[in-house]
Amino acid sequence: MKSFLSRIARSPYAANALLWLFLLAVGTYGSTFFDVPPTVCFFIGANFAAFAMFFVDKNAAGTALGRVPEVILYLSLWFGIVGGFSAMSLFRHKTRKMPFQLIAYAILIVQIAIVVYLFRPIFSAQFDR
Repeated sequence: MKSFLSRIARSPYAANALLWLFLLAVGTYGSTFFDVPPTVCFFIGANFAAFAMFFVDKNAAGTALGRVPEVILYLSLWFGIVGGFSAMSLFRHKTRKMPFQLIAYAILIVQIAIVVYLFRPIFSAQFDR
């Protein structure tokens, strides 16, 4: 058991995955305590997880600690775009990295397009009157 925990502590992927799973579980099962749909709780947990990922990466940037891989940051942006962009602006993290910014804004544009497509019947019903 000790070797398993030491491998998790050394692996940025495993440690970040455990943090993600914990925060998503807290967010998802928060619907049992509050009168909120599970989907809303999932996205609240995902935004907290994204915020935490950027915070951990920012703190690890100036030290010898393991950084959060950019793939994990992109994944956290995909599910928690509000938390990710909030952490980016609050901590001024990854704001000067143009390739990262382009991919982050591309994720935002794709998410806006998906929301518009999914809610298209609602929008078109309001304008048909």
